[in-house]
Amino acid sequence: MPVPLAVPPLRERAARAAAEPTLWGLGAVVRHRVVHLAALDGRGRPLRDDHADLPGGADGLEPVWGTIADAVTGLTAEASESGATVAGVTVVLPGLVDADRGLLHDSVAGRAPVAATAQLSRRLGASLPRIRLASHGLLAAVVEVGAGGAAADGVLCYLSADDDVDFGLVAHGRPVTGATGLAGQVGHLPLDPLGHECSCGRRGCWATVIGLPALLRRAADPDDPVRDPALDVDAQVAEIERRARLDDGRTRRALAETGHALGLGVATLSQVLDPDVVVLGGHLGRFLPYLLPAYESARRHHGVNQCRLEASHLTETDLVLGAAAAALALADPVGQDAEAEARTEGR
Repeated sequence: MPVPLAVPPLRERAARAAAEPTLWGLGAVVRHRVVHLAALDGRGRPLRDDHADLPGGADGLEPVWGTIADAVTGLTAEASESGATVAGVTVVLPGLVDADRGLLHDSVAGRAPVAATAQLSRRLGASLPRIRLASHGLLAAVVEVGAGGAAADGVLCYLSADDDVDFGLVAHGRPVTGATGLAGQVGHLPLDPLGHECSCGRRGCWATVIGLPALLRRAADPDDPVRDPALDVDAQVAEIERRARLDDGRTRRALAETGHALGLGVATLSQVLDPDVVVLGGHLGRFLPYLLPAYESARRHHGVNQCRLEASHLTETDLVLGAAAAALALADPVGQDAEAEARTEGR
C-alpha cells in the first residue's frame, strides 16, 4: 500500500533520523524530456543531484521508465557498496497521478491509464526499492509548505501550465487528494464551451487558455522560431520574456489574455476552495508581473475575495530533493503514521 505525501516528513524527517546516515531516499522528477535525480541520506544531506536526458526522438513512456529504472538501479548499487540501504524512491510525473493504484492518467481522450508503478517494478526486478508516485503539482505544493514558506497553516494552491496544468492543494498542512486520490483536475474546468479543443476531447478547458502552447499561439505565427517544437520550454519562455521587455505589442496582448484567463479560473478556485495563496510555477510564475493587471481586472469583475498570487521560487533541485525526502518516510514508521493520518484528513 503506497504511503501518500504529507508535509510533516519533509519538515521533520531529519530530526527524527539523525542516527540513520546509512538510509537513502531517492527522488526522480520527470519534466520537459529530462529526468532529474537526487538522493538524500537519513539526516537529510544531499548525496546526488543529477540529470538524465530522455532519448532524442523517442515517443511514449517506455524511455521514461527505462531511464528511471537505470538510474535507480545504479544508485541502489552505489548505496549498497557504501553500506547504505535505499528506503524507497518517489517518482514525480506531470499530469494526473493516482498514487494509491500506481497509475498515470492521460488527459488525451480515449487513452487508458498507464500502470506506472508496475512498469517500473518490472524493470527494477531484484533491485526493487519501494516505489511511490506523486504528481508534479501536489509535490510542489507540499514542498512550498514543508519548506516553511507560504500558507504553512492555511490553504495553498500550486498551479503551473507549461505542458498540461499541474495543480496541488495543501490545507492546514495536509495534502488534499480527494476520495479516490484524483482531485486537482482544474486544467479541465470548462471556461469557454466555444473555445479551442482540448486534448481531453472537450472545448474551452482552462488548460487551453492558460497553458504555454496557448500563449505561444497568441504571441507568434506558426512559422515563428519560438513555436518550433524542437525548442525547449526554457528557451521558449526566455524568448517571450525578451519580447515582452522590448514592449512588443503582440506579446504584451498575448500575456494580457493569459492574465485574464488566469483570473477567470482563479475566481472559480477562490469560490470553491477559498485559498490564502495561489502559487504560480513555470511560465505563469515567471510572467506574473505581466499577467497581474488583466488578472486583477478579471478577479474584480467576478467580485471574489482576493487571495494572494505569488510566483514560486522553487527550483527543480528543490522539487527532486523534496521527492527524495518523501521517499525516506517509506522506511520510517513515524513518518508513515503521519502520512497515513494526512491521507485520511486530506480526503
